[in-house]
Order: sequence, then C-alpha cells, then structure tokens
Amino acid sequence: MGIEIAQQMKLGLVAKGLCSMLLNFMQRLMADIHYSFGDSSNNEYSHIVFPLKNIDRLVITKEGETPPKLGSVIHETEDSIAKRKSLREHEFREWNVTDTYTMSFNTMYVDLPTWQIVNVPIMKDMDLRTFWGESQLRMVAYEVNVPQEVLAGKGKSSKNVLNNKENSKIIRGVEKHEQKCLNYIFCAQVSHQPLMISLFCFALSS
Repeated sequence: MGIEIAQQMKLGLVAKGLCSMLLNFMQRLMADIHYSFGDSSNNEYSHIVFPLKNIDRLVITKEGETPPKLGSVIHETEDSIAKRKSLREHEFREWNVTDTYTMSFNTMYVDLPTWQIVNVPIMKDMDLRTFWGESQLRMVAYEVNVPQEVLAGKGKSSKNVLNNKENSKIIRGVEKHEQKCLNYIFCAQVSHQPLMISLFCFALSS
C-alpha cells in the first residue's frame, strides 16, 4: 500500500536531493518501503509503497456483521496490531470476497488540504508540487505479480508466488513495480484545487 503518480517525476538537483533526504527519513520509520521515480515510458509509475500488513488499523468484519462507521475512529486492539505487523509477507493472506475490510492509515507528515509535506525534522514545510508538479496523487493497494523472466531464473512457473517464505523473498527482490505486474486492490485519486476542498475520485479495479 502507498502512493503513486501516474507519470515520471522530473526532478532538478535540489528537488532530487530533498527527495533522497525524505526517503532516508521514511526508511528510518519503516525499513521495508519500496520506491521509484518512475520511467520515461510509464511502464513503472513513480511510487512509495509498503506491505499492507503495516497499515495503522485493519478491521475485518465477517459477512452479516456491521463494519465500523466510516469517518469515525477505527478501533483495533493493540494485540491484534502487534500480531498483524509481526507476520511475514507469506503469512499475511487474509483476503477474501465475503468479508468487509476497513482500513486506516494516518501520517503527520502529509497535509492534503494544503498540499504540503509538513513536520519533517530540519526541513521547512514544502508544497507537494515541488516533487510532481500538477499531477494527481493516487493512494493505492496492489499485489505484485512477479515477471515470468524472474520466475524462470528461480525455477518457478506460477506468476503470483506470494504463498510461502521462499517466494516472498522473490517478490521483495523485484526491483521494478511495473504496471503489467500489478493487480490493484483499490485506487483513490486525489487532486489539489486551490481555495477549494480537494476532490476525491475513487476507482475500483476488477
């Protein structure tokens, strides 16, 4: 889960230096993030993502039960959070099409209403357009399908291999999250409108 921009980031020396500083700061908070500045052909979007198990709150509501109310505080016990975050990738396989999944992710470092990065140590608040211009921000969650050429080198045949300890290492070793290899769970697109409330456009992928 994370954010992506549907085009390559074209950064000058100063902006790229600031990006590197921010990414180093983020990796201190969460070691297993994956990021890219994208490529000129848009095979890979610019992105910063992390394993979905590391989301702040996740509540799974069984079919027939009432899920948490959206817009309210999402309650998950400390024991449940600790257990979920301690799982390895191949152990976190909770998804099905009958339960309802309610998620919450919070950060003190991005202020969407003002379109700024804020509260980063030794840095002043910065306009997000410094990094991606007028592009829209996409909040996403996806599965990575490992490219066939990578599997062939590992003696594998199935594309989606996130099902055991050995195979989860293969996914962590995939250097590029190219569009052809992604199976989107959801995508929420955000655009900044000066002096107006940000517009949210939601698109669910099949």
